[in-house]
Amino acid sequence: TRRAEVILQFFQSLNLDRPKIIDFGCGTGWLSEMLSKFGQITGVDLAESAIDMATARCPNGTFFAGDIFQLSLPANHFDVVVSQEVIAHVPDQLAYINRAANVLKPGGYLIITTPNKFVIDRADVFPPQPHEHIEKWLTIRRLKNLLRSRFQVLRSTSILPMGNRGI
Repeated sequence: TRRAEVILQFFQSLNLDRPKIIDFGCGTGWLSEMLSKFGQITGVDLAESAIDMATARCPNGTFFAGDIFQLSLPANHFDVVVSQEVIAHVPDQLAYINRAANVLKPGGYLIITTPNKFVIDRADVFPPQPHEHIEKWLTIRRLKNLLRSRFQVLRSTSILPMGNRGI
């Protein structure tokens, strides 16, 4: 919920008039539902069952099950791309950033969150994942470098700094 609060506060600060928003990795649509109060929401997720839940939760939105790299999404169409906790789980992170940039209108915004490798390395709160699960954690420096290939970084912050293994 803290992450959603920060995303919504940042979103409000943009002062956009009924923007077209796409939520990459929308899951069950809990954030999409909140974002729909600002404008037209589209959500994309790999899991069809999650899309079914998102559609039920946010009936005014448009939701697609599929891989964002393979779905036919319109270029230069959205005002804002929101991506929370997805980039660390894709095989090609630069291609992911490029995909977000390609669907945005010129001057559009990308709001992206991801676990910070610096924090992950110092926390014992994450259970082991299956071998096939992609985990390509990013430091803040690496994330900014990826973003700078297509975006101007306006703001960055740590939302949930934690850890019990020291520095």
